[in-house]
Amino acid sequence: MHRWAFFASIPIGIAVVIHAQGTVDRVGAATFGFGVTLMLGVSTLVHLKTYEPKRLEFLFNLDHSAIFLCIATGATAVALMGLDGNRRIILVVAYWLGALVGLSAVWLPFHPPKGLMNFLFLVLGWTALPMGPALWDNLGGDGMLLLGIGAAFYTVGAVIVGSRRPDPAPTIFGYHEIWHLFVIIAVGFHYALVFFVLTA
Repeated sequence: MHRWAFFASIPIGIAVVIHAQGTVDRVGAATFGFGVTLMLGVSTLVHLKTYEPKRLEFLFNLDHSAIFLCIATGATAVALMGLDGNRRIILVVAYWLGALVGLSAVWLPFHPPKGLMNFLFLVLGWTALPMGPALWDNLGGDGMLLLGIGAAFYTVGAVIVGSRRPDPAPTIFGYHEIWHLFVIIAVGFHYALVFFVLTA
């Protein structure tokens, strides 16, 4: 699923950037598109074939790093297109500092406690919550709905992959595949948000 989504994300990302008007919106759209394509591309690489354990561990770390970067680039786009003034700066700085914390945890010379990565993904993803009223003022109800639905799919997907439940058909479509599907749906809603902002 992520392989096809990766290939689809390239022309979609380019189209969003071309559609953007003004430097700020164009930078926001390009940042978001880059983060999404990077995350899907690394995920595709991880699941491309069977690797030896040492190589697989490196790729998993790369995969987790790409997720942190995707969260930060997505938040950057939301901040640039949905906020102004100090709020914009605060949100961008907060997300990139959080992403640096996450990246540091990923590349520790020992395995972090089970569940830590998922916890950090969720905390970083919801860092924008205090900015909810300001985002509502700028994005409106429709924009916030798209943002919230995407965030909900990311969150539920993270809980599913962390708990490994439900796992309906492990050899065909288990918890891991559900997680991948939810990520794609979340990306779709957030791309819809970007288009919504650019055409508002």
